[in-house]
Amino acid sequence: MAGRRTFRLISAISLCLGMFHAATARQGSTVSDSLHSFFTTKLELLETESLPPDSSMSVMLDAGWELFFAGDYIRSYQWFGNGLEFIRKTQALSSKENDFLYGSGVLAYHLEKYESARQYYLASLAIAESRRRKMQLYNELGGVYVAENDLEGAVSCFKKAINLYNGDPSLDRYQIASIGNLGNTYEMLGILDSAILYTRKAYDYFR
Repeated sequence: MAGRRTFRLISAISLCLGMFHAATARQGSTVSDSLHSFFTTKLELLETESLPPDSSMSVMLDAGWELFFAGDYIRSYQWFGNGLEFIRKTQALSSKENDFLYGSGVLAYHLEKYESARQYYLASLAIAESRRRKMQLYNELGGVYVAENDLEGAVSCFKKAINLYNGDPSLDRYQIASIGNLGNTYEMLGILDSAILYTRKAYDYFR
């Protein structure tokens, strides 16, 4: 087996939301503290108004992602966890459950809690309905398997994501991420002909 280089997951969320630019631009404890305080106050106000559960869940989701972009992974992870706990306690039937599971997986991965990330992603896959979300999840799950040194498992996940692609241009970014990650994983496995093939396929999207 060839010597393995560092693997940097091409994340669908980074392609969709400009994760690296946002995180870099908004780093800092002051921003993080302000965001946390803002969303905590907003949630408390909603609870006093006895609004539907979806209103509170929307605040928790927004808080989770905003703190993620601010680089505060720990509090972001807590907000997503609070959302899942809220759903469990209220027994609310909401499409947002999948969003909380996905967000928890993303944060667990960034906090190097790979076992937890894998469980969140698998739970999200079990209830995912859209092709977009499934492509996202298989790509992110592949990154977890790489982190756990299960490169064959990663290859399987990236291929599943690629096979879900149906030519819809709105899914191109997920396809690019999965193809690029598959090429990187083949390089780590020392399967260089496949590594070159998939790396070229990923670059072809930018021509």
